[in-house]
Amino acid sequence: MKRRKINWRRFSLFVLFILVIFIGYNRVEALITAGGDKATAGSPVAGWEEPEGSVRPTDHSSPSPAPEPEPSPSAEPIPSSTPTAEPSVEPLPSATPVPTPTPSVEPSEAENRPSPAPQDNGADDPADNKRVALTFDDGPDLKWTPQILDILKERNVKATFFLVGLQAEKHPEMIQQILDEGHVIGNHTWGHKKLPELNDEQIREEIEQLNQVLESSVGEGATLFRAPYGAVSDKVQAIVDEKGYQVVGWTVDPRDWAGTTPEGMMKIVERQLKPDGIVLLHSFGGKAGDLSNTVEFLPQLIDYLQEEGYSLVTIPELS
Repeated sequence: MKRRKINWRRFSLFVLFILVIFIGYNRVEALITAGGDKATAGSPVAGWEEPEGSVRPTDHSSPSPAPEPEPSPSAEPIPSSTPTAEPSVEPLPSATPVPTPTPSVEPSEAENRPSPAPQDNGADDPADNKRVALTFDDGPDLKWTPQILDILKERNVKATFFLVGLQAEKHPEMIQQILDEGHVIGNHTWGHKKLPELNDEQIREEIEQLNQVLESSVGEGATLFRAPYGAVSDKVQAIVDEKGYQVVGWTVDPRDWAGTTPEGMMKIVERQLKPDGIVLLHSFGGKAGDLSNTVEFLPQLIDYLQEEGYSLVTIPELS
């Protein structure tokens, strides 16, 4: 078989042609790739103008970080590595506790006058000084006074009742019951007026008119005297001394007359009570004529005083 002779010239031209095509193809591909990168770098779209001062990103290897929020004008930014703490509110200094107020009915200025100190009876034993006298003003009547007497009788406690003439004249039988059950009576004037506002003659009349009723109804007058509202001026004191009365005030006022609750009255007693004390309560009157709070409170008061080691006595026994 006859072997064909290779035409080297043609073969060289063919190889050169293939190389030219290959090089041309790579060059075109490189140009196309470069054009795509420029578009990715943010080349503006035709017809759109870039804002003045804008800067194109130069590094396309990683996404741009999200912008951090601007700090508040009133606070410095907190480093991102430290957890943000919730703002704390500095508590205001607490005010000094105020005692729980008693009902809104306010006593007159005279009722807040300090009571005369009980007289010294010369007792040497400190235990003997843990005494307290219960006193009841403004009676008698037929509603509250009998209930109070029943409680005192049941507890075997003696007390002192300062009577008002207008009530005593209506209920002389209650005066007798008070005395029969071992209690003591005192003079609380005829009409419960503010004595310092009266003249000398009117003051004497307020005191003596009641004593006349007492002498006619039970055969004896009173030697103890309590001024309405505790109002004792120099003029009043002089007339009382002239008549030979012993002036009696108080050291503990639970404000039963104002409608104070038993719980509120007990807090007042705990705060004001001292040995040889005198507790002011009422057997007639009260807020809107209601002394149910006194009737409810009285057994609790007696229990408390006895648990604290107090002896309950009358005013003459205290003096």
